[in-house]
Amino acid sequence: MAGLLIDGSCTAARLVALYHRGLAEIGCDWARMGSLAGIRMCVPIVLGGAPGMKENRRVDPEIKALFEVVIEGQRQTDRMVANLATVVEMNSNSTREAINSLTVTVDGLALTVDKYVHAADARMRRIEENLDGLIRAITSEHSNGKHGKG
Repeated sequence: MAGLLIDGSCTAARLVALYHRGLAEIGCDWARMGSLAGIRMCVPIVLGGAPGMKENRRVDPEIKALFEVVIEGQRQTDRMVANLATVVEMNSNSTREAINSLTVTVDGLALTVDKYVHAADARMRRIEENLDGLIRAITSEHSNGKHGKG
C-alpha cells in the first residue's frame, strides 16, 4: 500500500475501485462493509486466517495492502474509542467526587449559617429585652420627676 501512495499512481478513485474489487473477491457486499461490524467480518478474509478460507487462495497484493490499511485504521479507532471511554469514566468519577465534596461543603456551610442565625436571633432577643428594660427605667425616672431636676 505504501508503494501505491508514494509512487503517485494511486488516486482516490483507484483506491475506491480496489476496495470494491476486494469486496467482490471475498463476497462481501458494500452495504455490509459500510458498517464497522461488516469491516470486522470481511477484512480478515482478505488478510487471511478467516475460518473456511482456502489456504491457496491468492488476493491481489494491492487489495491486501489496502485492506491492511483499513483494518489497521479500525484497530487504531478501536484503541482511541477505548481510551476515550476510559477518560470519560475517569472524568465522570472525578466529577462525582467533586460534586460529593461540594455537597459536603455546602451542607457544612448551611449548618454554620443556621447556627449563626439562631445565635444572632438569641442575641437580638437579649438586646431587645435589655432595651425594653432601659426604656422602662428611663420612663420610670421621668414619671418620678427626676428628669432634669437635680
